[in-house]
Amino acid sequence: MFSKRVLLAAGAGLAIVAAGCSGGQDEQAAPAPAPPAPAVPSPADSVAPGQPRVLNVDFRGGQVNPPAGTIDVRRGEQLKIRVTSDRHDDIEIAGYPDKTEDVDPDEAEGIDFVPDHAGDIPIRLRTAGVPLLTLRVS
Repeated sequence: MFSKRVLLAAGAGLAIVAAGCSGGQDEQAAPAPAPPAPAVPSPADSVAPGQPRVLNVDFRGGQVNPPAGTIDVRRGEQLKIRVTSDRHDDIEIAGYPDKTEDVDPDEAEGIDFVPDHAGDIPIRLRTAGVPLLTLRVS
């Protein structure tokens, strides 16, 4: 009998504490934190000497992942842009007509590339007209 009273009292105490913590209906719940921004690699990312910096982009269901953004690179920096897609298309680097590659569904395609002038260089899927990323060359 004693243990039932203790359990009932403890349960009632927890209910009171829980009710006090939940606040009234007039209070609004704190908003959920915003999702973090996609990580964009910087020129300071560690790359082994003599090896290209690899930038991976995936296009599936009409969505680019990571979301199309601007990546800072250095003029003369060795890059390898690896693209996967769920559709056949051509990868195009604006201003570099000799730097195009076909990408086939679910097969990664890489373009070795060294930007030779400063400025913004968009990279896109040509047929779909989808921007994949922009290189900001300094």
